Amino acid sequence: MKRTMDQTADTFKLEGMYIAEVTATDDPKKRDRVRVRVHGIMDSNSDSATCPWAEQCGMLFSGDQASAGISSAPKVGSLVYVMFLFGDVSLPVYYGYVRGGDDGSSYHTLSNLPSSSIVGPEPASLDGSSQYPLNNVIQTKAGVIYLDETPGNERIGIKHKSGSYIEIKPDGKVVYKSVSDSYEIVVGSKTTYVDGDSHYQMTGGLDIQATNISLN
Repeated sequence: MKRTMDQTADTFKLEGMYIAEVTATDDPKKRDRVRVRVHGIMDSNSDSATCPWAEQCGMLFSGDQASAGISSAPKVGSLVYVMFLFGDVSLPVYYGYVRGGDDGSSYHTLSNLPSSSIVGPEPASLDGSSQYPLNNVIQTKAGVIYLDETPGNERIGIKHKSGSYIEIKPDGKVVYKSVSDSYEIVVGSKTTYVDGDSHYQMTGGLDIQATNISLN
């Protein structure tokens, strides 16, 4: 007999893990809950409004109950793993998402990311040199954050979909690139120490405004 969500906890308890489809993410409590249609428990054509809100099994990055260290909800239509608190069918809790069957190598090598052309002394990109599964990646439509542990290719970086990025190279070199305008705001004093030569290359003009200039 097919189990239904309106059966009471006294009737039966659900144990184990299930796969569910996310049907809504507009959580009125803004707590990263999602409505889920649980496969094998609910009819595939059941209305989204009748699907229960599933709590997120959050990561351990929060210091108190009122805040969340990482706030992220899956997209509508994606599949997630679900368990039921105390076996109660009205208390679903969702975990990680269900990966598809496609080859995920591009995800780890970042070879699927858009890139901008090399400008001036910009070092060559190391994307594509990472080895699966040594590149730890958080990727969304906005861009990607990665910590690459591939031997000889150890990098930490943040890349925007526009091509702008900040990256720490395997040799400790740090690259900041903006494909558009760049602003640095310092409310206070700033000290710059260069233990080596300093080079400036400009294809446009230079405008310096200061109330006091001291050259030593």
